[in-house]
Amino acid sequence: MPDPLFAPTENAAEPDLESQLSQARAIARKAGKTLTPVREYFYKRLLCEGPLGAYELLAGLDGVASAKPPTAYRTLEFLQELGLIRKLQSVSKYIATPLSAVSSPMAFVVCRQCGLTEKLECDPAQTSVFDRARKSGFDQLDATIEISGRCGRDDCPGDRLRTGRST
Repeated sequence: MPDPLFAPTENAAEPDLESQLSQARAIARKAGKTLTPVREYFYKRLLCEGPLGAYELLAGLDGVASAKPPTAYRTLEFLQELGLIRKLQSVSKYIATPLSAVSSPMAFVVCRQCGLTEKLECDPAQTSVFDRARKSGFDQLDATIEISGRCGRDDCPGDRLRTGRST
């Protein structure tokens, strides 16, 4: 039986949206902070829609006077500091963190062609890189690994480019 570095978690059951929002509010309260309507809106969208960029999130606030790029980035930074979301650096998008893994190391695979992003949960026995960082005194703010490449799905545009297939 192979011992994978990361175990896929796509079948893991997540609590319903209202339960997740309630837990997120509790995390914010515990930190002495508040989930404002804009913060909650961003978090809800990331929970429901998956990886989104700052401008994609901001576009949903069209017509709100305070909805400017600095507002979006401050909101995303706030949610990151609470551990509620993570930034996928390779594609400049944000993704909600499962509440069961707020402080756990996580990994994502990102297809550079179609944007497919899948969450992988690190096997606790194989998180030595994170343990070594902590032991060296590094104050870890985010424990995220990104693996980028091509997904290889039949409907991936990159796969068609690579094989010459057309739709």
